[in-house]
Amino acid sequence: YRSLAAFKRNESHFFVGEGGTTFRFLAARLSRQVGRFHLRGSPRLFSRPHKGLWDLLNQLNVKTELGPNDLVLD
Repeated sequence: YRSLAAFKRNESHFFVGEGGTTFRFLAARLSRQVGRFHLRGSPRLFSRPHKGLWDLLNQLNVKTELGPNDLVLD
């Protein structure tokens, strides 16, 4: 809920906790926006496989920076 509210307020930092679905949909949506966006989540979320999302972002030529608990889209 908080990520959706932040999106509506045109914020650039989002915390998705352990929500894998929220993370994937928000990352895909933000990849189509102009700007730099920072998605933060739990270590557990980032330890799960996200190969499909990485492949999609790569195909869309989205620059990404992956940290242990965050993803930056540029």
